[in-house]
Amino acid sequence: MVSMGIQMKRYLLVLFPVVLLAGLIPTKVYAQDDGDNIGVGASGSGGNCIIVNTIEEFVAPSSCEGEIQVWTRIFGHPLEDVDANQCVFLLSYIYDCDTGILQPVIFGEEGGLEAPSEIITACETPGPSRPCGGVVWNNGITWTSEGPESTCSRWEWRLSVSASLPCNRIGISPYPATTVGWPTAFRFLGAGSSGDSAFLAYAGSGSPGNPVEGDQRNITLTLQITPAMNAVEMYIPGWGTPVDGGKQCPLQGVRLLPAGVTSLACWDLSSHPAAGGSDAAGNYFPGDPVAPDTPLFKGWGRVAYYATWSLSYDQYQQIGTQQMCEPPAEYVYDEDQGRYVPECTYGPDEKPGHIEEVPIYDWVSHSSSGLIDPDMVAGLPEWAKADLDGDGDPEAFWSYGLQVVRLGEPPNYPTYSPWFKEYVCRPFVPLVVREAQSRVAWPDGGYVHP
Repeated sequence: MVSMGIQMKRYLLVLFPVVLLAGLIPTKVYAQDDGDNIGVGASGSGGNCIIVNTIEEFVAPSSCEGEIQVWTRIFGHPLEDVDANQCVFLLSYIYDCDTGILQPVIFGEEGGLEAPSEIITACETPGPSRPCGGVVWNNGITWTSEGPESTCSRWEWRLSVSASLPCNRIGISPYPATTVGWPTAFRFLGAGSSGDSAFLAYAGSGSPGNPVEGDQRNITLTLQITPAMNAVEMYIPGWGTPVDGGKQCPLQGVRLLPAGVTSLACWDLSSHPAAGGSDAAGNYFPGDPVAPDTPLFKGWGRVAYYATWSLSYDQYQQIGTQQMCEPPAEYVYDEDQGRYVPECTYGPDEKPGHIEEVPIYDWVSHSSSGLIDPDMVAGLPEWAKADLDGDGDPEAFWSYGLQVVRLGEPPNYPTYSPWFKEYVCRPFVPLVVREAQSRVAWPDGGYVHP
């Protein structure tokens, strides 16, 4: 005899792949009890600069790579160019994304920076992500910030999706009560699927009309929960397989019931507590003609599911270089002309310039996907892990949710039969087996309801 006690509980798996300029970097995977769902999340980030009023306001990024500059505000700055409507920020710390260590910036010493840099900007409360702008002082030379190279920004995004493990339907007839020695039909009605997706139109320090290197768009995270096989593993205490026209009912253990195939079962003993019966019919079938105090068997059924995630996005990045004529002018000696001439000219006025390799940027599509491993979920009970190939490494999830449907007459069990009825989804299958008052002969090719 095979038995299994199950407390139905599903878990939320959260996988946070981090999308950076270099690509997809998986990070933390953890589980949370979410009642009915499996979930997956993804986060991305970009930029290498954070501005805060004081270092106490600094919050470490949830995802990053390399180093992040941390600029803090200087109060009472003596520069004459700074008026009451402006504020000054100094590069003060470097945050190491790999170690999580925040180090102060050292100027003028061996291994330190050559000279301090300052950012002058409109006097407002800075946030964790916004352009610096204004005028920058570097080694005593002033110049106006223009373009992405002089932009100080930090941005992050996060998406999450979840979907429940499907509740599948099993047809049983007769139900909710059968009789000792009577053939009882089981028909799995097919494994369902579920899923969800989340979408973010744009993330970055630029905009759709003026993107900056590393910006991302059309970010789509998808979760799919699909059956590993269109069949249900099932077991009900005391059941057997009718043989010899139902004259014998040898015990049977767990059965694999493919979808759409009718399988017959029988019982030699009623669902008396001495035979393994438990609970009372009145707790589950208040509207059915079964005595409320009648004991019943509690069986179970489970369907294996794969959970897969996919992440796709476009990223604005360098795709190559091209030669362009740019200022300032550079001259080369032309032997044919016997004089120095500009290396190149540009513009309608053919101004002299020099040839420079200029990067080319464009939107590039990226995608990644993976199978969610049940062992990645901390705290997931062993009974929820499906090891389908028996190698000791589970690769799927068991869904124990079953909705019993009382079927009509064989062989097609039409839903329009007066016997048809749907019951609630449960993590177990309650079934009453009553003592037979008289033995009824089996009709050829099927049976009638007792």
